[in-house]
Parts: sequence; C-alpha cells; structure tokens
Amino acid sequence: MGLSKMPHCANYVTDESEAKVNQVLNTIGQIIVDRRAKFVEASCANYESYLEAGGQDMPIILAVIDNYALFREKMYKCEDVLVQHIAASRACGIYFIITGSSKGAIYYKVMDHISSKVMCRNGISPIKGIETLHILPLRTE
Repeated sequence: MGLSKMPHCANYVTDESEAKVNQVLNTIGQIIVDRRAKFVEASCANYESYLEAGGQDMPIILAVIDNYALFREKMYKCEDVLVQHIAASRACGIYFIITGSSKGAIYYKVMDHISSKVMCRNGISPIKGIETLHILPLRTE
C-alpha cells in the first residue's frame, strides 16, 4: 500500500524532484501562515494555547526527512526555506522528524531548532536493554 493511501497521510516526496520538494515547502509555509492567522483571530499565541482555548479542526502535522545529509546534498537550494519552516513550525503544531546516519549529518542551523534528540547506535537505543524506542504522544487528552 502506498503511503498516500494510508489514513491521514498526505503523501511522500523523494529527493529526486526539487519541484515537488519546493511544493511541499510552499504548502507547509502556507499552513504556518494560515494557522498563525487562526491563532491571532482566537487571541492565542500558539498551537497549544489554541487547543486550550477550545480551538478545533487543527490536526498535528508530522513531516519526516530521512537521511538529512543526502537530502541536503541534493536539495541544498531548499535548505534556507526549510530552516525557516522548522523554526516556525512547532508553535503551529507542525513537527519534524529528521534522521541522520552520523554525528554532524544534520546541518547545525537545523539542529538549533530541534528540542528532542534521540541517538541510536547500530539500531539499539541509548537506554540499556531497550532495542525499540516507543515515542510518546505529543499531546495527551
């Protein structure tokens, strides 16, 4: 089954098409603008305060970039926009998961905006005896 047919999954883009990557970045940028406008309208500062104030119809968006070093090599022209979106996105309920295969694989300007980091070696978690990491929900009811 393709990712686009899975529930709540928009689609996926590979690093083979700069135009598609730019389209995704433009879409994320527009979502940030739209959400900020909703926050202002509701007198809220960010996604969390919007939900606390009773705001609805705003799902969390999760963007995944696998193997950032390869992505950066092929999509270096998109990187400045990506960094801007990563910096602004968390306050808007948009979260990024970015993987790298080695220390330093993720550009330092991107790392500046990442608050939670998990490092694994040889597929084993940094917590002794745990081979699978379980990610907790971003928000609990």
